[in-house]
Amino acid sequence: MLIRPHRNGDVPGISRLYYDTIHLINSRDYTPEQVDAWAPVVPDMSFWKERLKKYRVYVAEEDGCIVGFTELDTTGHIDCFFVHHQWQRRGIGTRLMKRVVATAGKEQMPRLFAEVSVTAAPFFREQGFVVVKENEAIRRDVKLKQFDMERWLAG
Repeated sequence: MLIRPHRNGDVPGISRLYYDTIHLINSRDYTPEQVDAWAPVVPDMSFWKERLKKYRVYVAEEDGCIVGFTELDTTGHIDCFFVHHQWQRRGIGTRLMKRVVATAGKEQMPRLFAEVSVTAAPFFREQGFVVVKENEAIRRDVKLKQFDMERWLAG
């Protein structure tokens, strides 16, 4: 498996993985109404191309297929962090997180932080993150429970 920076050609795979993971994995912890509000359709490619310009994006690739991705900004904020529904619990998330931590270390970020879904919270805890507070995100006027989590990095 390869963990690498994203390329423009990855956009269709990233957007599909995002949609599918929310609908097939996060739907275990959220209602159909919440899932549809969170990811109502596969967003168009121009939306994702613009979005990905804001972040350092890493993808996990296996046999030419994107099986995970994450977004990291310059403040240590992790936005998206998704693993393909058929590739869960195979160490992909851990490898992506190691890459994020390594990048944060090189760039002397003091901490990593994210707004984490109910589904992803156990994984983030395993990676050394702690809950700062529980909150609700609003997507298309629908509330979704999530957690603000952070991990302080060694200085």
